[in-house]
Amino acid sequence: MNFNALLRETIATSCEMGIKYGERLATGIPPEQFARLAAPGGVSVQSNHPSFVYGHLSLYPVRILQALGASTVGFEPTEEFLEVFDRTCQCVDDPQGTIYPPMEAVLQQYRSSYTAAAQAIRNADLNLLAAENTNEAMRARFPSQAAMFNFYLSGHVMMHLGQISAWRRMMGMSAA
Repeated sequence: MNFNALLRETIATSCEMGIKYGERLATGIPPEQFARLAAPGGVSVQSNHPSFVYGHLSLYPVRILQALGASTVGFEPTEEFLEVFDRTCQCVDDPQGTIYPPMEAVLQQYRSSYTAAAQAIRNADLNLLAAENTNEAMRARFPSQAAMFNFYLSGHVMMHLGQISAWRRMMGMSAA
């Protein structure tokens, strides 16, 4: 495998690990608990619940698809997603299920958008990956597009999925 193929495969494979881990973490979560803050011992913990994590993460793959010139049809976040999952939003408890979109809609957006991003990375032009990061605010940390894509498709995903792992334990659920 040449270096170009290795780079694309490394980023795409890491992304797919996040998809699979996310699927395992979602297993067994009752829909009525999906947007609830954990409350071990009856004390609410201000930590991100699964709805917020999956929804927030689902906002990033479309940016990568756009940067790679891939189709974003079907992957653009809805206004509803942007209103409750943007990085500036705070995760809140949703006991009535009226704030956040339904569990399956959030999980579907997560799955489909990351699957499309992994495929787009596999097909990416090496010149696009090697290019200077177009996000000026992130350029000091991630100088190339490849570095930024790798973070958003792996490190960022795993960091937030770890929040769901902790949430599961606080909710009395087993490890995934």
